[in-house]
Amino acid sequence: MALSINRLMTGIVGMIGQIRF
Repeated sequence: MALSINRLMTGIVGMIGQIRF
């Protein structure tokens, strides 16, 4: 479960970062 949440958070942060930059 922890791994899934970590992966999801990383994906969201990556998407936001891509849109921002």
